[in-house]
Amino acid sequence: MIKDKIAKNVELILVIVVLYILGNVLENVLYKDNPENVFKRFYTKWGIITLGLILAFAGAYWLDKYALLLSLLIAFLACIVWMVLSKPKLVVNKNQTIILKGESK
Repeated sequence: MIKDKIAKNVELILVIVVLYILGNVLENVLYKDNPENVFKRFYTKWGIITLGLILAFAGAYWLDKYALLLSLLIAFLACIVWMVLSKPKLVVNKNQTIILKGESK
């Protein structure tokens, strides 16, 4: 019983980590790190994560992994709320490196 719950949580964490890495890679590949691309990079990253959560939800349903469905749904809703309520902000540190951060309204 507890072993199954731990296994499902590990699967969820694995899905989220893979989607986050994929979002970061595509964000860097598709758009250069310019100030005019701040919004595009933000929405590309979180859009990929959201799309991946939808596909993971469909895959979990198709593979009869019903214990993952609620967790994936909560992660999907949290991602949507983050995309709607956060505003990408351009941060320039001392080395003139541009960093994209989400900031709540």
